[in-house]
Amino acid sequence: MRVLITGGAGFIGSHLAEEYINKGDEVYIIDDFSTGSPNNIAAIKLNTGLEDKLFFHEGTIMNRTLMMELIGICDVVFHMAAAVGVRYIIDHPLESIK
Repeated sequence: MRVLITGGAGFIGSHLAEEYINKGDEVYIIDDFSTGSPNNIAAIKLNTGLEDKLFFHEGTIMNRTLMMELIGICDVVFHMAAAVGVRYIIDHPLESIK
């Protein structure tokens, strides 16, 4: 199965990705690192040893072309991309709405 995880570099998304990779599935991640971390992507690779099952795209879910491509090849989508934290939402209300 092919799984797309938006926000896959975040805490929950990265653990979800790791579980699917360990089950033998291909995992596609899109994340802009606004709250996620490259370290989480590195940890997935280190913990699973299955780099050929992980496909990472740095970007946002607002990239329509990329999202249409990824959705088109995946069987399931987990939407984990979100503004995190009350302080961020208060300080960046318009960006949070987007």
